Order: sequence, then C-alpha cells, then structure tokens
Amino acid sequence: MKAKRGVLAALTVALLAVGPLGATAAAHSATYPVAQGPAPSVSGLPTAAPPPAGSRIAYDPKAVPGSWTNPIIAKERTGLASNCQDRGFYWCKVWNGGPGWFKLGTFLASGSHEYAMTQGISDHYYEVYMDRSWDHGANWEGRINVVTNELRWSDSIYDGPPNVTRACLWDMTDVVLYCSPWH
Repeated sequence: MKAKRGVLAALTVALLAVGPLGATAAAHSATYPVAQGPAPSVSGLPTAAPPPAGSRIAYDPKAVPGSWTNPIIAKERTGLASNCQDRGFYWCKVWNGGPGWFKLGTFLASGSHEYAMTQGISDHYYEVYMDRSWDHGANWEGRINVVTNELRWSDSIYDGPPNVTRACLWDMTDVVLYCSPWH
C-alpha cells in the first residue's frame, strides 16, 4: 500500500511540474514538437527534428510522400478563402491538410512588390509555414516564418520574381507534410 502511495505521489508531482496541458500545449510543442510513437525509420520522413528554418531543400520525387523532400500536394478547399480579405490580399486560396487546413495569400506592397503570408489550423500538433523557391520548385528555402499551434497569420515574405512561394502544414502528430502548389 505504501509503495502504491509513493508511486501515486511521484506521478502527481510529475504531472504538477508539467502544468495544465491546455495552457502549455503551444509553448511546449514549440520547444518539443510532439509525434506519436517511435520516430519512423524510413529515410526522408519528417521527424521531431525538422530541418532548420530557411534550410535549402531539393525536391526528390522518389522520397516518401509527405516527407520534407516530397510533401503531399494538398487539395484546394472552397468556402474559407472569403476570410482572406481581412489582410487586403489580392490572391488567396485554402487547402485541406490531413485534419486541418491552411491558406496562402499575397498582397502588393510599396513599389508593387508582392509578398505572401500563410495561416492554418489542425486538430493535431502542427506547424504552418512557407517555402520559397527561385527555380520553380526544384530547390527551395524551407520552413520560413513558422507558426506553431496557433491560428494567426505568419509574417510576410517577398514573393516577387524570380521567386515562387507555397504554404505548408506539418502535422507533427501524424508526422506528415502537406503543401500547396507553388504560386
């Protein structure tokens, strides 16, 4: 009986140290991304250690779909693009990504320079960010302006020539990456 009480007391202390899960989920996952189960052993799959923000990534059509080098191109979703007008976008689309959705919107700034922003949400732990390519998607800078477990617009990035951008949703729970087509 004393052994059970000791185990219960230790478990209670450990849970109190973690804090309320609802209040700390975003902060916790930003520091410690969550993925269920063991890390996949298949080469190329996203893991709890994503490439650093701004990393150079090359497309690999032979890589596992949903991986960092071969993301799943999401299906366009209708009905949410009307919410894009709150930022003054002249172009905005929405895509389904697993148990969530994400948007990419573009606007013109001074000098008619084009900039892009992204937003998204998921039922799982997730990141929403943009990739930017200078050669139409053969190579790109990945994970730019990451937003983790939060429904808000990212900071903007330059999207003018010769660059193209896309929005991505990394589902950290299912360990799969969804992206929009290049824009």
